[in-house]
Amino acid sequence: MVEESEKFLDGGKLPCLLVENKIDLLEDPNDGKESLNQFAKNNDFCGCFRTSAKTGFNIKESMDFFIKLIIDKDRKSTRLN
Repeated sequence: MVEESEKFLDGGKLPCLLVENKIDLLEDPNDGKESLNQFAKNNDFCGCFRTSAKTGFNIKESMDFFIKLIIDKDRKSTRLN
């Protein structure tokens, strides 16, 4: 059940992005990637990214992706009103 605080003003569901950090510690950064994607899909995440705050890997890309989702949703909502 989606709480009221988890919705846009128009009633649409807020996007939720799954971000896995510290991949710089993995020997093989691709290990487990498929299971992460499947988990995100099965649990209604809008997407998932593997990141490293230490190296900066995928930090900008994941935030750009998330911000674009929100802006696109806002634009669609504004056009409908």
